[in-house]
Amino acid sequence: MVVARISKLFFRRIYSSSFFSRPPSLRVQNPPDTIPATPVLSAMTTRKVQALIALMLCIFFLASPFPLQALCAPETHEGTAITERRPFRGFVRRDMAERTARLAANLAAWEQAARSLAREPDLHFINADSSLSLPLDALARMTFSIRIEALGAEGFPPRQQAIVKVSLLPPKNLRTSLLDALARQDLLELYAQALARKRSLLEHYDHLAARLLPLNPTTDGGQEEMHRLQNIINELIALDLYLELLPGYNHNWAAPEAAKPQLLRAERLAPNNPLILIALAEVFLQIDRPIVALEYAERALKQTPDFARGHDIKGAILLRKRLPTLAAESFGRAIALAPRNPVYHMHRGSAYLVLEQENAMCLDFKSACGLGDCEGLQWAKSVGRCAGF
Repeated sequence: MVVARISKLFFRRIYSSSFFSRPPSLRVQNPPDTIPATPVLSAMTTRKVQALIALMLCIFFLASPFPLQALCAPETHEGTAITERRPFRGFVRRDMAERTARLAANLAAWEQAARSLAREPDLHFINADSSLSLPLDALARMTFSIRIEALGAEGFPPRQQAIVKVSLLPPKNLRTSLLDALARQDLLELYAQALARKRSLLEHYDHLAARLLPLNPTTDGGQEEMHRLQNIINELIALDLYLELLPGYNHNWAAPEAAKPQLLRAERLAPNNPLILIALAEVFLQIDRPIVALEYAERALKQTPDFARGHDIKGAILLRKRLPTLAAESFGRAIALAPRNPVYHMHRGSAYLVLEQENAMCLDFKSACGLGDCEGLQWAKSVGRCAGF
């Protein structure tokens, strides 16, 4: 049996949950809601000349008797306070308006930070070799903090509004924070998807609330719309619970048993959220309950059939259940949706390894290597396989 001949190190990668839960690199697969970074020249000589000129100018300005030192001061990234308002009356309760105003202010702050990062020389230097955009709002979410400056209400009935004012807090060392965040591409992807989901929910909330505000709960209809509005609020709360756990995610959940109760609570609030369902699938896979994990993965894919990450996780579960043929099919669906994701090619190559389909395995490992993940191809060559690839 070929499995018995696999090296222990590579075998652990094939069947470990961390191997299969590693998400795609965002440098080659970006969520739709990204803010593209400002293009930079990639030629090394050009960058060196620019850096030398900038250094000489700064030295001149700092030594100058004129007040020019501020030209070389680093950007603080702290802008003016961001204020969001949401009206409330009748069907739209004050607590609903306050929660959505707070979320809207936070999202506006991340977008402001993203625009600031797009002009950040450190990010340009770190990401100089990439020609593709990064999800800068997610990167801002991982590197900046937010401080609430004011929270309350203004106006008089029937024209009252919840008001939230926030400001951005930059990290102590921006370059270190950027390097740490960019090293965790899996987390960047999850933050980007969660922020995109929140943005969409807030848009639905604003549209529905505008229809409910003029209605009188005692005389007009609106019960169905009120129920839908509450479901939106519930899913926003569920996403907050999910985001609270994300710092503990690094290719897999650091403490799956501890994360499970909060994710289950989030599922009760938002039973159709694919991000939460896939997170539960990974948690149950990690605690060795693949049958339950498969149920969650299938529920997520029922809600979002084109969820590449969902198909990848489903393939990991099937491979854990020793169903490599079905696993290869799931990995193939993930590849069809995200063909430039090296991890998905690696995973399908691992399924072909178990199936003893060496040529297909080598082709997938070669594709993964061409996209930046050469571990599989290097392992195969180290054990005398894939010699012609």
